[in-house]
Amino acid sequence: MFVLAVNGTYETYTPRFRSPPLRVGAGQPSDRVAGDDDTPVPPLNQAAVAAQSAYARTQADSSGRRPILLAQEIMKSPVVGITPDASLAEAWGLMKAKGFRHIPVVSSDQILIGIVSDRDLLRYANVLERNERARLPNTVGQVMTSKVLVATATTEVREIAQVMLYERISAMPIVNDSNRPVGMLTVTDILRAVVNRAPLELWS
Repeated sequence: MFVLAVNGTYETYTPRFRSPPLRVGAGQPSDRVAGDDDTPVPPLNQAAVAAQSAYARTQADSSGRRPILLAQEIMKSPVVGITPDASLAEAWGLMKAKGFRHIPVVSSDQILIGIVSDRDLLRYANVLERNERARLPNTVGQVMTSKVLVATATTEVREIAQVMLYERISAMPIVNDSNRPVGMLTVTDILRAVVNRAPLELWS
């Protein structure tokens, strides 16, 4: 399920397309949830989606591969987070060292309160590379996104992919019942799973 988190406060996320209920957490690239535009959203055939999901659960191809169903099967874990009082230089260094494009921002008790992306930092890249910190915002908290869509480890990958597509986001924190990040799932993770692990079925 999905939830919208704003500075550690979680609320129900209502998708703009017809789908099973979702849940959302903190961290969008702006004050709006990505995807708030006038693009028409095609309706989904719920019967077809349910049938395909049921079929996928019972089928495997000749190589023994099976469909990837849940976030916990392909998410990156454990999560490396950063606090809002960390400097931009610290976040930049962590992204470069780990190859991250998104870092969850967490409170002192590890509650998700935002997310910082490479896009947030790229505008300061030249300054960061030259260590001219006097020209930078003081902390990650000043540039992070405080609205974030999140999912749980048992959310279906199909639902997450659908939300990413319609809301135009490329990463989603995976949280536990205490709203602490336990994983990160990106578009790249989903595409890699499709290519390497899951049978691919295209319905016309």
